[in-house]
Amino acid sequence: MVSVWPLLLQSTKTFTKSLPSDAEITEHDILRVLHDPPTLTCLSPLVTKSEVLDPVSKPNLYTVHESPSFLGMRFNIIFTADYDGINVKVHAGFWTTLDTRWRVARNVETGLIEVSETVTCQSLSLLHPYVVNTMSKAHTRIFDRLVEKVKEDVTAKRCDSEVDGGEGK
Repeated sequence: MVSVWPLLLQSTKTFTKSLPSDAEITEHDILRVLHDPPTLTCLSPLVTKSEVLDPVSKPNLYTVHESPSFLGMRFNIIFTADYDGINVKVHAGFWTTLDTRWRVARNVETGLIEVSETVTCQSLSLLHPYVVNTMSKAHTRIFDRLVEKVKEDVTAKRCDSEVDGGEGK
């Protein structure tokens, strides 16, 4: 029997973050960021540009540019919003695909808001370690930036309501 090295490898990684259950940040605040594709893609430290392909006929299909730019890293992403998160399908070069499920839920026992991202990555076997390592580093940073963005938005919303309230609106 001849053993053949597989052309494509697949692996799944799950990233999670728990946020304190204070009155300021809610599941809705997190979902608002996740349901905004340009904001979500730009949370990645690798993304340099994100643009919708056709806002009228395909509003959930985006082209994303990543650094390092000399590699010409440009690929398409399809976003599908769900009531408790978002599904993201990435079609990159060299037969690389990422199938991602973001979910947001409150843990009833702890009261914490839990954000999870499960990524199934498929790529050429020789590139797979590089793709998984780069993705893991970027997605760890995405979680930090997600929390920062949600806190910024909540603070801005609170400040706006205080200004509106101060003007008698």
